[in-house]
Amino acid sequence: MIFAEDTRPETREMLLQLWRGKTEGERALHGFRMWNSFKNRLVSAVAAERPGIAEVELIVETFKRIYHENFSSEEMERICARIREYHRAIRNNDEAFEISRRPS
Repeated sequence: MIFAEDTRPETREMLLQLWRGKTEGERALHGFRMWNSFKNRLVSAVAAERPGIAEVELIVETFKRIYHENFSSEEMERICARIREYHRAIRNNDEAFEISRRPS
């Protein structure tokens, strides 16, 4: 667990005890909630910066901001193209679209 530099030792110990008292499931749920909170704040920030942005472009831009250090620019563009393709297929009710298809 990461604490701010100014966290008092007794507060740090109390928080650690609370955390240790949680089950694995409770800790996982807490982590998922933190992730969702972060993602929602990021989506809101992107939407505020780009009013009127299309839903799929909001998803693409959010993905880019989260994973910009994890992929090369070529990989990022391929992934973003795939996200757009997927959303186009959903919008068009394209039953022939194969989500597991690998790009060649």
